[in-house]
Amino acid sequence: MPRAGVVPGLFRVQTSVGTVLGVHKARRELVHCHAHGIAPGMPAAFIYLPDRAYGLGFMSFDNPDDLCFAPRGAAPNPTLVVRYVRQVPPAQYAFCHPHTGRFLTFSPALDAEQVGTVAYHTEAAGPWECFNLLGIDEGEVTPSLASFTALVDTLSTLEPTPAAWSDLLCQGPAHRRTHAARLLSQAVTPTSSALLSQAALIRPAMLDVLQRGWPDDPWAAHALPASRALPPAPPASLWSRIVARGQPAPMQPRGRALQNKPIGPELDMLASAGADGGFVSLPHQAAILLRRAVPPGQGCCILATARNEGIYLLDWIAHHRSIGIDHIILYTNGNDDGSDALLSALATAGEITWWPSVVGPGGSPQGKAYGHALGLARDVLDHRWCAVIDLDEYIAFDAGRFGSFKEYLDWQEVRAVDAIALNWLMFSSSGRAGWSRGPVAERFQQRLPGVNSHVKTVFRPGRFHHSGPHLPVADAAHAVVVRTSEGGLHRPGWDGAAATMSEAPCADTAWISHYFFRSAEEYLAKFSRSRGDDPYQAGPVEVPAGFMASFLEQATGDTVLDGRTLRCAPGAAAFKAGLLAIPTVANAARLVDRRFTETRAASRLHAGRLADAATDGAQGQFYAMVRDGLGA
Repeated sequence: MPRAGVVPGLFRVQTSVGTVLGVHKARRELVHCHAHGIAPGMPAAFIYLPDRAYGLGFMSFDNPDDLCFAPRGAAPNPTLVVRYVRQVPPAQYAFCHPHTGRFLTFSPALDAEQVGTVAYHTEAAGPWECFNLLGIDEGEVTPSLASFTALVDTLSTLEPTPAAWSDLLCQGPAHRRTHAARLLSQAVTPTSSALLSQAALIRPAMLDVLQRGWPDDPWAAHALPASRALPPAPPASLWSRIVARGQPAPMQPRGRALQNKPIGPELDMLASAGADGGFVSLPHQAAILLRRAVPPGQGCCILATARNEGIYLLDWIAHHRSIGIDHIILYTNGNDDGSDALLSALATAGEITWWPSVVGPGGSPQGKAYGHALGLARDVLDHRWCAVIDLDEYIAFDAGRFGSFKEYLDWQEVRAVDAIALNWLMFSSSGRAGWSRGPVAERFQQRLPGVNSHVKTVFRPGRFHHSGPHLPVADAAHAVVVRTSEGGLHRPGWDGAAATMSEAPCADTAWISHYFFRSAEEYLAKFSRSRGDDPYQAGPVEVPAGFMASFLEQATGDTVLDGRTLRCAPGAAAFKAGLLAIPTVANAARLVDRRFTETRAASRLHAGRLADAATDGAQGQFYAMVRDGLGA
């Protein structure tokens, strides 16, 4: 290892082409540039390699408390922790992520500012992953850098146990504690990080450290409790009330508004954060562990996303509430069909929890909703079970065997189970070209033969921290048991298949009735809303060719009469009548109906133009069917 002059272990970092690493303050990124380009707006990066850090290096810059930075695409921190590997020639080193093993790679190209990017990129070290270490003189060490190296020395000499780390993080000046927490969150193994997160749950001072250390982290800002004692001081949040008393979080009483402020585009990152089963920060992990400790007080809820589904809302809610679903949590975005007024009326009456969301260009409304519901919001935690479905999907079961969906869940719970995979039954358009009044399950009773192998899932929300449209996401350290609708173990449908497909699809005991097609008119409207798992875009959308072909195929194919979905919910009509007895709900429903009627006229013109412009027979046939249905 090169000697560092009079400062052992502290170096500047030079690339193999002679540029030096620095921190671009405006971008908050680790970059490289020519040595003469280093300036106050882009200070040089230093790396400290203490003898006792077991191959770890700690990269920072002068006054690191002022700014967090990172390689491109990584989470910003005031210090970058890397594992270093000695290269050939001996004077060069490579640096990799301590957990993923990916190496820091510098791009040889410089941009208009004469800086190049640095990112965790490759799994092997080559020329673009090699760096030189340049020793520095004692006179170049500022008080800030001296404090930084002293902190690293303290951490590297500690016993590698969560108890020792926790003691350190609860002592000393606040800025030192938060900086130490940021260092530890990168340096320790995932298993040790889990233990450290558990320590945070029982030490109020640790929670304070996490909240101050990650001021821009949504889990630190919204999901972690403040470390305040219960009476006489009031709890700072629902979380601290749960942890201190160990009691279920009560549902808000009927009649109290369950409408929330809109979730802004700054939280669009929730769509992917944790969706791979990992945690993006120490507060994220601590918050998820905290959520697992919350005992549920209710039975089963539904988590769903919707856009411009107002005309279907009341029938869909009535079906599920009448089969024994305790509560419905709805996330919506970009509604312009009057459904916001209906959702607001239902939420104010205590019938649903409504989370409006503002999604930026390219954002995933559905993924964001699932990340928010299972990572930040507390609504789902009030329930033992949560079903993630869409508004064209209806939960159904063998009504001759079970009196409610609750009875079905009770039957499943006689064995170990964390999630239940229910297969689709795909219902056809039943020969209908246009929309007509009446519940979906009543209008469409012809389904395609066989059982679709895709699944939707009912799961215990405390065991999972994110979800896709078909299956929830748990971290790899926690094994979960996923069962079929019949109570067996769920297995993927074929070698290499995703777990979203069943090995032996079945719809005898319970299933999801999927009204994917409905009428031709409604099918076109579905795509004009944009699909929830696709990036958000406004305005009308044409039906993709593959989906159009699927509609025409089912419209002329064999079908099976199946009215079991209706038999599951004999009380649906009465429940809907009860909703319409609420004056604000009835007024909002009339508004949705009026908007829908107005939209149908515009849709007929749109379908007519598409039919006239069709370039092949299938397009012309489909859009003509829509136009004729709208004229009915």
